[in-house]
Formats: sequence, structure tokens, C-alpha cells
Amino acid sequence: MRKILIGFLAALLVLCGTMSAYALDGYNPHDFYPHESKGDISIVCPNDQMPGEMYGLVNTATREVIAPCVYDAMYFMSGGKVLAVQGKVIPLPFGTGEADDLQYFEIDYNGRVTPVHIDGNVCGVDPETGYIILSKPKFFPHFQAPADASDGVWGYVYALLDNHYQPVVDYILDQAHLHRVLEFRDGMAVIRTGRTFWASSDAPGGIGTGGLFGVIDLTGTFVIPPEYNMLQYLGNGIFEARTIAGNGAPGQDGPFITIPLHPSKWPSGWAQAAVESALLQRLVPVNLQSDYTKPITRAEFCALAGTLYEKITGDAIEARMTFTDCSDAWVEKLGGIGVVSGTGNGAFSPDAPLNREQAAVILANLSAALGQPLAAASANFADTASAADWALPAIGQTQAAGILNGIGNNLFAPKATYTREQSIVTMVNLSAFLQ
Repeated sequence: MRKILIGFLAALLVLCGTMSAYALDGYNPHDFYPHESKGDISIVCPNDQMPGEMYGLVNTATREVIAPCVYDAMYFMSGGKVLAVQGKVIPLPFGTGEADDLQYFEIDYNGRVTPVHIDGNVCGVDPETGYIILSKPKFFPHFQAPADASDGVWGYVYALLDNHYQPVVDYILDQAHLHRVLEFRDGMAVIRTGRTFWASSDAPGGIGTGGLFGVIDLTGTFVIPPEYNMLQYLGNGIFEARTIAGNGAPGQDGPFITIPLHPSKWPSGWAQAAVESALLQRLVPVNLQSDYTKPITRAEFCALAGTLYEKITGDAIEARMTFTDCSDAWVEKLGGIGVVSGTGNGAFSPDAPLNREQAAVILANLSAALGQPLAAASANFADTASAADWALPAIGQTQAAGILNGIGNNLFAPKATYTREQSIVTMVNLSAFLQ
């Protein structure tokens, strides 16, 4: 009966589409106790039930119930939303560790409920990135036992989805402490793969230990391969690692070493937050996810602009414009919708560095192509006299809209090259302006 009632309520919420302030006589703090909070938004449980029995969502400032307590689990995600779960998994060793009837819902802070399909058991969410941990049971035989032996232990392996529910890492992760699987710092997470169940009872920690640690970035790519028995992040792109030989017998442990990741992997400090936001929104093509201080080419900037256009519209660009010196798909797409027009005589100069005044024109054209032409405005930089006449309107428009700013000291530097990180930051600015 309980599951039937829960399913009915969830279906009702979905049919309603939005439930801005779904109020059960309003939020009374004496009727709930907080489970987890982000600002004024709290995941709560009713006081008349056992702790952890059912979860809902409330706004403690407005005293509104955003989502009633009809969910078996609820996790904060990024972007002002939570992931709610109906149905429970009976964990090992008491059950199978799997469930076939789990239902997942994305609920925003206005109460809008959207069903989402997730193939697996959600067991954790990183609230900063919104990345989701999935688990499934796996039998781990002792490493000295025959392949078909039943001598071993049941445990879990884990996968990772991004905040758009797309796979980042398949079921290779292996971690005893779930909350540590998903702990991104500076866009990186330490993970463990390939746990081994030691046959020796005097192995460190007994059976159920082992496995090698590595580091992944937000795309799921290993930036440090899983080759270390111990690995921790010290900050500023520097990790400390250690290899332990054999079963960790005294005198066999390797020394602690530091692993600095290549500086080109990281954007400058001023751009880091915007770059990470763009990565989470999938606005940065893979080939532009490094060398952030490198000047961007005209074709590379088109890849960023085209990715943003298709992300916002939800549609692939069908139009094409061809150039005599370029067959790049993004360049042809942006030419087809009038965002770029080339450098003259049918050419585009795809590998030439983009300069700042060219970036301003492309950004203004992109905003217009997305249905929001920028308002006319005059640029008030001290060096606008050095800008081309055809670029002056766009420089003023993008400055007034807060999309493309100067380089300091009231200078715009119209002929200066434009870096990858500067390009990404302006795409994030344009996205915020449009939305």
C-alpha cells in the first residue's frame, strides 16, 4: 500500500509539472528535522517517522514545502536541484544489493518534478559538481583461488555519471568509503580501481583491502594513472603518492613522492571557476580542455561558439557555408547561420590566432543568432581608436552586456590575441546573459 501511495503522489507531481510551494499546511520546523541543507533549502525527514525513512524538500526562509516527504532518498545536485529516489535497495549481505523498481526524479527549487532514467543504483551525489555514483554488486574471489572458486567476498563496484546523467566512468571504480569516491577538488577526484581480496589474513586491513589509486578529471580521463597504493591531494595541482610492495610487509614500502600535474592542465586562478563551470555544462570540446593560456585560433573559437549555440537551442546546426581554405564543420556551421563570414576572398584563415576585436564581433553575432541581439552601446575604452571600424559597435555592445571586458587600465587591446581561457570565460558570460 505504501509503494502504491508513493507512486500515485509522484505521478501526480509529474502531471502537475510544477508545484511551486507544494504546501502541506506549510513548513513547520517542529514537524521535520533537517537531514542536509544548502542555504535556505533543506532536505528534511518528518518527525513522526524513523530517521532516514522518507525525505522531502523545504524552503526554510519562505516556510514552503517544495516536495513532500514521499521519497526514499534525496541528494543535492548542482544548479539548484535535487535528485530524489523512490524504491530501496537491500544492501549486501542482507539482500542482493540490486533493485529493479527504482524511480528517479529531478526536482528544482521551484518544485518542478522531472522523471529521469538512470540505469543503476544511485548511492551518492557530489553536491558541488552534481556527479552521481552508481553501484552494483560484484563477487571478489581471493586472488590465489582458482577462477571458478567460491572462496571470496561479495562487494560493490561503482560507476560515475556527470550532472547531465551521461556516463563518465564505467563500472571500474572500487571504494570502501562511498563518500570518498566522489570528492572533486579543483576539478579532480582520487578514485580506486581493481580491489584485490588478499588471501593472507595478516595483510594490511585483512581481506577486502588493496586496489590502486589514481586521479580523474571532470571528463573521467585519468590524469594520474591508477598505480598507487596511497594517494592524496595537497592542493595547487600537487598530489602525494606511495607504492607499497607485496602485502605491505615492514621495510618494503616505497617512499612518498609528489606528483605535480603539468601546469598547462590548469587555467589561471582568475578563470578557474568559470572554466570548471563550462566543463560541467559540457561547453568545452575535449581538444580545448588544456593549454588554457594558449592563444585560441579562429576555428577553435568557432568550436566553442557552436557548442554553446547547440547547447542552448537543443538543435544541431544544419546550415553550412563553405570557405576556400577550410573544411572545419564548426566553421561551416557558424558561417551558415551568419555568425562568421571569413577574412575575405572566400577564405576563413582557420589556424590564425583570433584577436579580441574579432572575438567581440563573433560574440555579438552569436547572441543575435540566438534571438537576443545586444543593445547598441559605445565602447569607452581608452584605446578604441586602434580598433577597426567594423568592430567598434560589437566592442561597445559586448562591454555593456558584461560579456567581454577589457584587460585593465581602461584598455581593450583590440589587436591582441585571445586565449582559450578568455574565450571560455566569455562563453560562460554570454550563456549567463542569454539565460
